[in-house]
Amino acid sequence: MPHHRGAGRPHRPHLPASNRELRRQIERKGCVISEYPPESEPVGRNGFLQRNRLIAALSSALVVVEAQEKSGTMSTVNHAERYGKPVYAVPGSIFSPNSQGTNALLREGRAKAVCKAEDLFGVLGLRPAAAGAEERTAAAPLSENERRVLACIGPQARGVEELGSQSGLPTALLLGTLMKLELSGRVLCLPGKRYILR
Repeated sequence: MPHHRGAGRPHRPHLPASNRELRRQIERKGCVISEYPPESEPVGRNGFLQRNRLIAALSSALVVVEAQEKSGTMSTVNHAERYGKPVYAVPGSIFSPNSQGTNALLREGRAKAVCKAEDLFGVLGLRPAAAGAEERTAAAPLSENERRVLACIGPQARGVEELGSQSGLPTALLLGTLMKLELSGRVLCLPGKRYILR
């Protein structure tokens, strides 16, 4: 049951504007979990570190896509190891600071390498989707803005500023378009609001 404040208006904790649509989607189809009451003030940087133990506890496995050697992601890894959860890491360029953490996990034997979704199917008890389901997903129509943004995204991660410059879309419209592409499974959002093709 939602908590209310004032004239019967539901209150939600502080949330970045770019995440509101994603939260609505999660609430319609899933569940939003927090250890803070709905009327809490923003918890600041420490809240993210505290949240990491919940992420580790609720996960069947932890996959680290990118991480610097000293980052909040590493605290999530520590919690996952403490809970006995399997840890995976996506190998990255040895020249990228954002891959130093993931490569260190692999080098130290703290994580297994994962290079494609199928690498996780066994541990998660999943099977590949039927061809018909993949075709139905691929056949979903794209808007003009979605086509324009998708044409700017490739296998190398790109930030919002770069995508805005290339697509010519204003930031608000670009963020909304990226959200739709992410929800439809066409792009993946990496840490730092950088996007790649799925």
